[in-house]
Order: sequence, then C-alpha cells, then structure tokens
Amino acid sequence: MHTPARLQYLKIKKEHENEILLFRMGDFYETFDKDAELLSSELDIALTARGMGKGEKIPLAGFPYHSLETYLSKLISKGHHIAICEQTSDPTSSKGIVSREVVRIVTPGTIIEESILDNKSNNYLVSIFEENDLFGLSYMDITTGEFSTTQLNFSNIHPEISRLNPSEILIEENTDTDLDFSAHKTTKIPKDYYSLSNSIDEIKKYFNVNSLEPFGCQNLPLAIQASGSILKYVKKNRKNSIIPITKLTTYSSENYMILDKQTSNNLEVFHGGRDKNQKYSLLSVLDSTKTSMGARMLKRWLGQPLLDIQRLQIRLDSVESLTENTLTRSKLIQILSSISDVERIINNISIENSNPREVLSLANSLEKCEKLRNEIIRDQNISQKLLWTTKNIQNHSEMISEIKSAISENPPLTLIDGTAIKKGFSKELDKLIQTSQQAKSYFSSLEKREREKTNIKSLKVGYNKVFGYYIEIRNANLEKTPENYIRRQTLVGAERFITDEMKTYESQILNIQDQITDLTNQIFKELCAKISSVSEKILSTSNAISKIDTLSTLAQVAIENRYIKPTLTNKTILEIKDGRHPVVEQISIDKMFIPNDLILSTTKDQLIILTGPNMSGKSTYIRQVGIITLLAQIGSFVPATSATIGLVDRIFTRVGLQDDLSLGQSTFMVEMLETASIINHATNKSLIILDEIGRGTSTYDGLAIAQSIAEFIHDNPKLGSRTLFATHYHELTQLSKFLKRACNYTVDVSESEGEIIFLHNIIQGASDKSYGVHVAQLAGIPKQVISRSYQILDELEKKTNFKKDIKRSKTEKQLPLMPSDTIIKSKLNSIDINKITPIDAINRLAELKKLSDKDNN
Repeated sequence: MHTPARLQYLKIKKEHENEILLFRMGDFYETFDKDAELLSSELDIALTARGMGKGEKIPLAGFPYHSLETYLSKLISKGHHIAICEQTSDPTSSKGIVSREVVRIVTPGTIIEESILDNKSNNYLVSIFEENDLFGLSYMDITTGEFSTTQLNFSNIHPEISRLNPSEILIEENTDTDLDFSAHKTTKIPKDYYSLSNSIDEIKKYFNVNSLEPFGCQNLPLAIQASGSILKYVKKNRKNSIIPITKLTTYSSENYMILDKQTSNNLEVFHGGRDKNQKYSLLSVLDSTKTSMGARMLKRWLGQPLLDIQRLQIRLDSVESLTENTLTRSKLIQILSSISDVERIINNISIENSNPREVLSLANSLEKCEKLRNEIIRDQNISQKLLWTTKNIQNHSEMISEIKSAISENPPLTLIDGTAIKKGFSKELDKLIQTSQQAKSYFSSLEKREREKTNIKSLKVGYNKVFGYYIEIRNANLEKTPENYIRRQTLVGAERFITDEMKTYESQILNIQDQITDLTNQIFKELCAKISSVSEKILSTSNAISKIDTLSTLAQVAIENRYIKPTLTNKTILEIKDGRHPVVEQISIDKMFIPNDLILSTTKDQLIILTGPNMSGKSTYIRQVGIITLLAQIGSFVPATSATIGLVDRIFTRVGLQDDLSLGQSTFMVEMLETASIINHATNKSLIILDEIGRGTSTYDGLAIAQSIAEFIHDNPKLGSRTLFATHYHELTQLSKFLKRACNYTVDVSESEGEIIFLHNIIQGASDKSYGVHVAQLAGIPKQVISRSYQILDELEKKTNFKKDIKRSKTEKQLPLMPSDTIIKSKLNSIDINKITPIDAINRLAELKKLSDKDNN
C-alpha cells in the first residue's frame, strides 16, 4: 500500500513521463524509481532507497534545493528535460499532505538561470515545420525577448540553423526529414502544435490581436505554423509563468548573406585552431565589447552579413566617425563598461525571476545609457552619424527615479528582512521594521539584565530555529534559577529556559517578520510590474546600446590593428591592396605578417589559379580574402591599406580534408558533396574559395575533376563567380591559355644552395614544384626517410611520362563528374543472371534505362 506522498508523486509523474521529475520534499529535491537511477548516474550522487509504503522500498536520489542550478546545468548539458515540482502550500499550516505541482519544465532552449547561460551568446529555441521542400522556421530567446520567423527553401535551412546555433530544435513527431540535426538537441512535439488554424489562434491570443498583418507573416503559412508551435511549447513548459515576449518579427534571408556552417568553419569565424575554440577565431580578434548585449550583437552581425549597400554604408560611416574622434570614443567605452546586461535583466523582471540588486542595477544602467546618449549628442562630429542608434535610446528618468526611491543603496539579494526597500518609501513597512527592532532590542539587552537579576555570570541568551529564544544556565548554577523560568530543553551540562515575557516578544517578532516579508514582497512585485509595463522602451534602449557597443568595438579594433574603411560597390570586383589575415597576423611571431594584393573581376581576372609550395601561405591568402569580404559586409573596417569590395551574395569555401564516418562518407565523397553544393548554388555575385580540389583521389582522377570544375565555373553563364582556386596540380596553370578570364598566381620562393625560404608574397606566374619533401624535413621526419624520399622523387620524375600540357575538350557539353556509363557498367556486373527473378530483372532494367536517359539529357 502506497503512502499519500507516493500516490501524489505517481500522479504527477504520470503527467511528466518524458522528463526527470524533481520532487520537492522539505529542503531537498528528490527523484524516485528510474529517475533516481538516471540522476545518480548522470550526477554521480548516491542512490539509496526509501520506504514509501508497507514493505515497499523505492530507489531514491536527491540534492539540496539550494544546489538546483549546479545540478540543473549538468542535466541540461546532457540534453535532459527536467520538471520542477514545488511545494505550493505551507507545510506548517497544511492539513494532511502538502500540496505540490510542477511549476515549470526546463529544457535546453528554455533555461533562464543566469549561472547556466553564456552571457555573450543567445540561447535560441528553434521550431521547424516542413512541407513540400519549404520550411517555416521560428526562433525565440526567452532571456532576451527575441521572437522571429521566416520561410525558407531547402538549400537555406541548414545555413540558418548553423547561424542561430540553437540549444534546442522542435520538430513534428512521427515525421521523416532529410535535415541533419545531429549537432543539436531535438525535441519532437505533437502534430497538432503545427496546425495552421491552431497556430493562428495561438499567436492572436498571445498578442491580443485580430490579425497577423502587424507581424508581416500573414501570407507565410509555414512561418505561422513554426511560430505557433514554439509559443505553445514555451507556454506549456512555463506553466503559469509569464513569457517575456512582446513582439514577433518576420524576416527574410534574402536581406542577408547566407553564411553556411562549412564557410563559417573554414574561415574560422567563431571557432579556430585545431581545437576549434574561440581563442583563434575572427570573433576573438573583434570582440572587445564592454557589454554582454554588445557581444551578442557582434555575433549576430558576423552571422548575418548584409547585402544592402546603404545599410552597410551607415555602419561604416558610424565606425569611421568613432575612429576619428578618439576622446568621445574613449568616453563611450568607459560608460559602456559600467552598463549591465539590460536586455536580460528586463526579461528576468518580466518573468518575476529578479532580485532587488538586479533591479537597482537596471536603474543605474539606464542612467548610464542616457549619459551615453548625451555624450554622443554633445559631439557634433559623430552625433549625426550615430543618430540611427541614439534615437532609440528612450527617456527613462521617471522609472529610474521610482526604482531609486524604492530600493536601498546596497540591497541584499533576498526580500526577507525588509532592508531591500529604502527607508521612507513605505511608512507601513518602516513602522513594522521599527517595531521589530524594538522587540529584538529586548533580547539584545536581556542577557545583561538577567545576569544582574540572578547573579549568574555564566547565564547566556541564545536562539535556534527549533526552540527559538532561550536562557541557558549551567548545571552548577541551577539552584539559582528563578521561579518564573520555564524549562524548555535539557542538555548534558546545562538547562535551557524561557519566560512568558520572552514568549510574548518572540511571538511579536515572528508575526512582525512575516508581515515585513509579505509587505516587502508586495512592494517589490508592484515595482517590477511597473518596470515590466515599459519593457518595450527598455528593450529599445538596450538594442541601441548593443549597436553602439559593437560599433565602438569595431572602431577600437580598427585603430589598434591598422584597419581601413573599405569602398563598397555593387560591381562584381574585389580589389585589395596589402591585405592581411586578421587572426594570423595576431599570432605571427614578431607580428611580421606579409601583406598581399588581390584583383578579382567577373570581366577580367575572374578565376585565379594559385600554385605554390606546401606551407607557403596559399590557404592563408585565400582565406583572408574571404574574411576581408565578410568584414566589409558586416560594416567593419578591414586589414589592408585600401580595399574596394564588390558585394557578394554568398561566400563559398571548400577547404581542408575531412570525412564523415557517421554517414559512411569518405574524405573524397565529402569533398565532392561540398563542391557540388557550391556549383549548384553559386551565382555571378558569389565569391568561391577552393583549396586543393581533387586531392582525395588518384592523381589523374583528381586533376580531371579539378580542371572540369574550373572550366565549369568559368564558362557557365549562371556562374562566372569570382574564384580563388589553390592547387598542387601545376598542370592547371595551362588553363590560362584558353580560359580568357583565368590567370595564374603563385607564392614566391627563394632557393639558394639547397636552402628554401618561403617569402609568402603572392606574385603573378606559376609554380612547378610543391617542395613537399622539404616541408617533411621541416616537420622533423628522420633524415634517413628524407634522403630516401629525394631518391624516389628523382626516379619518379625520370620515369613519368605525364604530359604537362592539358587540353580542353572541344565539345561544348561539360563532362559529368561521375559518368553514368561507369555506373551502368558497375550495376550490370553486379547482376547474377542465374538467380535474378523476372520481376527483379524488369525493375533493374527500368533503373538502368533511367540512368541512361539522365546521361543523354
């Protein structure tokens, strides 16, 4: 037979079978049964057993309530969902079992605990709905109030997920998809969450509107379904708690350069080095932001380069004005350093998850925001350039005044003793505190009075949570105990007593303390409600501050690293003078980075064939071109002495060797898949960066594929993209003879008496050596191996009858990368004609016919 607590637990657990249920029991969160076994394993805590009925022992594991955030962080990082069940009635006044209910469900995308969150990154929850190769995508960050939606085609969905890097993705249960979510935590939700009619009602009801037109998504059904589902999911998990979302924004990916995961990784935008950490990334060079809001904004700008030259020019002009006005820039940076995370604080206040210290921090930060705005307005050299940001810094003087009149100057984190509220704000609270202090003063002087009265010098007055206030007398002096002392507790060497008068004052203190706590909570809650009512104004200010912080950072980095303002154009050109790699130059020994020039144009030098030795700097050079272009298109200055950047719609990269064993894909297959994606999606406005195409297979196959790809990019009227093609196939330099927009560049090398020096200069011309054995020698390969390598190399060069000249096919039709006749032959050879059935034979024949038709077309 179960105990009442066990029955209560089982009833609640039945409603939360897919979550770990943290069941509050006194000062502990307890888990039972399989949850306990899982918790014990994941957190490495003791697994015990507890009697929950006659002869029934239940597996048990738990931890103190004050350790919740510590353990919650570990469980969330492992992808678990946690249902937090609290006691909702006072155990001291409850008749029978205390009431309990789940107050919220915590998932990776809905956490609000500051200690778990990364203050420099958003914590996005994403919902995706798919129909006929179109996708609705909606994302939300409940810690910052962001809620946006869009509709995308298949080719754009993965880059958008990569940009957002969500903590959790919602998808429809019992549905198959071609999308790869393996890098993210996914949660499957019921199909009815995505119902169009339900989603429309959900959005209308939440925002209290009659139409979706104000949000701009009324004609985007899939975007509506994604938005409705994410709202319903968050409302379900937040239970009766407030959701701090005030608006829904519809955006189009067509306004931004798509930065796919492949390009982001290859250019090391957010993570770099072998360990793929932030230390050696582009972000690490740029991020000297002073606020968490600014750091998050900088990451968003890097993930969403602009395509609108006017918006970019506004950003660049703002950065320029800040670089030219050092004194004002220094003042702004100093003020920004004292501004807290306004964006997350206001959302904490809105969801009633704040404390007095945080609220006072908000007031101080809003005061600094107004000071920042006034500082910009005073400097006429920058005020007009930054007007697009400062106009959104609202006037918060009334709210600042109200907060500062209500919250004490050094408030505690809690509201227990009333000291969080400033004296004079509430006469009622002041009176209660005064009465409490008077009652407490009775006890503070009681020991002295009673010692004099009883002549017991060792008499002590103490307090504990179990017995309250008491008078303690050692056994040696018990005969002196006054008659009005009432025995309360017996110890080994002493007795503890209380008097009627003490009972009266103790009761008074406890009653007053409850009143103080209740009134303090009421005052604080009312203050937070007033602050929440102007949350949109505060979020407007925080957004403006984050932009100013980002612009100031870009200006400071430009000054410190000698970046220049690029010239932007819609022409399909790239001209860079003395370009540098912003990350490599920071970690170069003695900071001696060799700058290089570049000229790319779809009308002349469209395809650069770049040859040169291993380790000479080819990869650094082609990457730096991509990075400089990216920087220009977020509105940043660039590492060069001059740069004219013709805006690109997308940067495509195929760099490095990698395989995907989880999908059974070899290094070469991954290379071909990525290259195929580039060819299929690039346009005349794109920038393509290819490094060592074809090296994952045999020399002849690799060379054939590399040449074919280069010709296709050059000749195809839908492409003609500006392209950097680094290769060790020196035969490809012959392409410049019959591809009119192809040109050869190489990395300069100095050879003297067997010594080779890489000069890292990119010059016009072609290389016919890779110096691979020399690089092996530099890497520390034993001398015996190096010597033998040179012998073998010499023999191979003498024997090989490999023609240096390559010829272009006379046919106008581009040869396919994987000819169908080879596949057909392979499939025919695999058929056992002695075992094949008539039906199977017909099916195989149809398959082969389909391949043949495809090849002919």
